Amino acid sequence: MILIFTGSLIWYQAKSNEYIVKPALVLNKRGAWQYSYNPRIGVMLREIKAGNIYDKNGILLATSSKKEFEKNRTKLLNYGANAALYKEQLSREQDRYYPFGSDLLFWLGDYNKEIAREENMGYAAEFRHFTALRGFDVSYTTTERTTDRYKENKFLPETTTENELTLYDYSALSPFIKAGKNSQLIDSQNNKQKDIWLSLDVVMNEKINALIQSQKPYKDSRTSVIAINSKTGDVLASASNPSPSYKDQKLISNIEPDDYRNIYKQIFNDRMIVPQDLGITYNSRPGSTVKIIDAYAAFNQYGLGAANFNFLCTRLKR
Repeated sequence: MILIFTGSLIWYQAKSNEYIVKPALVLNKRGAWQYSYNPRIGVMLREIKAGNIYDKNGILLATSSKKEFEKNRTKLLNYGANAALYKEQLSREQDRYYPFGSDLLFWLGDYNKEIAREENMGYAAEFRHFTALRGFDVSYTTTERTTDRYKENKFLPETTTENELTLYDYSALSPFIKAGKNSQLIDSQNNKQKDIWLSLDVVMNEKINALIQSQKPYKDSRTSVIAINSKTGDVLASASNPSPSYKDQKLISNIEPDDYRNIYKQIFNDRMIVPQDLGITYNSRPGSTVKIIDAYAAFNQYGLGAANFNFLCTRLKR
């Protein structure tokens, strides 16, 4: 018996790097399968300071360093950062500093307030690249799994459904979990270069924001503008009117999806809000994209003189 126990102990010790990050497959409250991970993975990741986030031109968008944030103040205010918000952030200690505030809420997410963290709300770089910003290359695989205990909501019967599962490989964190929060491994990781760059052109984004949030007819309507590099497909800007509100996003994050439509009017009283990045994640009727093709054909046939052509489109023609 002692030999069996000792052998098992040695075997588990040898495999500890694998088992310490291996998730359990469980059913969530709706009856769908999901992976449940060792909570110490999250604890370790939060002990490691995240790297900086920059736009495509190297302009600072988010940092964990108050010193870095203060050093870039003059330059970033010239690029359109909010002066009042900048001063407010410098007056307190926080995990992450955001010079452009709510204008980039959907682009970045907000790590301090834990809002706009879902990818169906925007790019959410803080959360999409959570592990990369802490210096780890975490790979993943996806599989399909069927459950016969799924309930769309608590009032409906159980049904059979298939859902996609994403399995993340956190094995790179095993040594950190075993070493503990105050280890030299954490200190070493905090000193590594962990910065990332986005396709965003923040100067362009801020100029578009300033335009649609201050001038008619855009400022009186819920508006979004997106700019894309036609050669690469990179998203350069995604601006919205009105600007996202931290308070609104906090309210939305606390609403169950099933209840959202029912209590929307009670909470927001039909006022104009932006619940997500309208340019990237919101499905709506497209504009007349064929006009771009028509314009290209005109320039192709008539050259630059086509820019002087005028056509009156009446309601009947539309």
